[in-house]
Amino acid sequence: MTMNVRGFIGSEAAKRRERMLDAVKKDCFQIQSRQFYRGEGKTITLWEVWSSHTHRRYPRLYVVSRVEAQGRIAFGCTCPDFESNGQWFPCKHILFVQQGG
Repeated sequence: MTMNVRGFIGSEAAKRRERMLDAVKKDCFQIQSRQFYRGEGKTITLWEVWSSHTHRRYPRLYVVSRVEAQGRIAFGCTCPDFESNGQWFPCKHILFVQQGG
């Protein structure tokens, strides 16, 4: 049986969007700071996002980055989900920042 890769990626992205919306509803994300850098042909924006949405005991601080260079935009995050799966879909922290935090 072959797996529909697009369907799988879409399904996983939808799960992360639902997790992000749940975290927003529960007020589990908070942007601590936003920093902006420009130079050498690129623009970098960093957000520090506190997350208390997981089952962990204490909130965690993750850094979401947006790098724009040569007409391309790339997002990154320091959370374990993005580090494992970021080449396929954004994590809930990136989605939170993208929707305006």
